[in-house]
Amino acid sequence: MTTPDPSSARQAIQNAQKALQAGDKRSARRWAERAASLAPGLEEPWLILAAVASPRASLAYLGRPVSYGCVVLGVSDARLLYDWAEIGTVVEIKR
Repeated sequence: MTTPDPSSARQAIQNAQKALQAGDKRSARRWAERAASLAPGLEEPWLILAAVASPRASLAYLGRPVSYGCVVLGVSDARLLYDWAEIGTVVEIKR
């Protein structure tokens, strides 16, 4: 098994950002998917994918884990969790 090259993931993120700046969402999505596959623990590819997703596709992710340690929540659920948990509280998400 080969180890992912972090510089390749970073380059893919930069390409995705440039595509976004140029208004090319299709290329941005493709580059972000590449970066996420190379380094799924990085936050940037997932943020770019969220930025280029359609509203319907975004709704499909609510309540689902999308990367290591990240869960997409609706605003009311996020507020409830934010108000309930003190800084440093361990939150375990179960399916």
